[in-house]
Amino acid sequence: MRKIFTLLASACLAASIPAMADDGYRLVWQENFNGDKLNTDVWNYETGTGDGGWGNAELQYYTPECATVADGSLSISAIRARKGAQQFISARLTTKDKMYFTHGKIEIRAWMPKTANGVWPALWGLGQSIGSIGWPRCSEIDFVEMGNAGGIQAGTQDRYFNGACHWGYYKDGGYPNYARSVTAPYSMQDGYHLFTIVWDDEKISMYYDLDLDPNRAPYFEMGLTADSDDWGTKRYFHQPIFLVLNVAVGGRFTGILNPSGITALPEEGSMTTMKVDYIKIYQNDAASNTFFSTNGAGEPASALDSPITAGAFDVSYSASSRAVVTTAPADTIAVYDTQGHKVAENHGESSLTIDGLQRGVYIAVATSSAGSASTKFAVR
Repeated sequence: MRKIFTLLASACLAASIPAMADDGYRLVWQENFNGDKLNTDVWNYETGTGDGGWGNAELQYYTPECATVADGSLSISAIRARKGAQQFISARLTTKDKMYFTHGKIEIRAWMPKTANGVWPALWGLGQSIGSIGWPRCSEIDFVEMGNAGGIQAGTQDRYFNGACHWGYYKDGGYPNYARSVTAPYSMQDGYHLFTIVWDDEKISMYYDLDLDPNRAPYFEMGLTADSDDWGTKRYFHQPIFLVLNVAVGGRFTGILNPSGITALPEEGSMTTMKVDYIKIYQNDAASNTFFSTNGAGEPASALDSPITAGAFDVSYSASSRAVVTTAPADTIAVYDTQGHKVAENHGESSLTIDGLQRGVYIAVATSSAGSASTKFAVR
């Protein structure tokens, strides 16, 4: 598929998308897992056993058949079933090279699988630069993980979970990382729960079920301004990440390295499933924010060679007047470059003059009470 750059595009089409969240964050991308198959314009399947059990002595073989989309949700199932030398199969999905971003607010509504004992579900982000600089220099942000040995030991697996960050490089046998765990007052494996991550220039904060308790304190928080040495967080956590969703079996995180210890999957054919209802990414106007997507949204998107419109509200580019023009006054007209940086904006107007832009490809996004629209255009 031809690669194109955009910020919103087809995400703007859905009338259910709010123009602005209450806290100043604008929704720029969402995945609702509609349809009956995974959108591979957005998602990649990772397969096999990885290097050394994906670096963690995990026991599963990742295969696409364990990831399904139905009834508006994604299911990733871990199953006791043989694949090659492995006794378990599961799935691991990423948005690498297809959707990645720097900073924002991430919301994931997920139903975690039964983990006791030995199943390790994770929702996380990995640095897009991993292919060029390797891990952990690329940085890793673990939004939520369950199944840790600490929960097993305490008998609180259904309530025990953590957030974590990894970065830097190996020195004297170690590298910098930080994790915080919490034991919720209720089960986190009995239905859908909302995980919210706020990531900006200053820090990363992670919350659970803010829809139930908006004043809940973060279960994980880490500053991102340290720059006193080459392990400082500031040097690693202001670069794009892509999303990773997976359900692992066993491994050092669980403390279980033998298939016989995986009591969550006691017999051949037994299965446990993680479901994801939606993923939403919001960003504000901070200059450090970046966003890239090959098609603009988790929903299947049409090509952007012509304007994308919503109802009677439309946006287009006039080369003769070097202006972005809307069919009616817009609440906001914004223009973004191919790196996801906002380069121009106005409010309450039906045109935005862009005389100062250099040659290149840009995305114009307009929002109003009549709807939302976007278009890709070239300045020559």
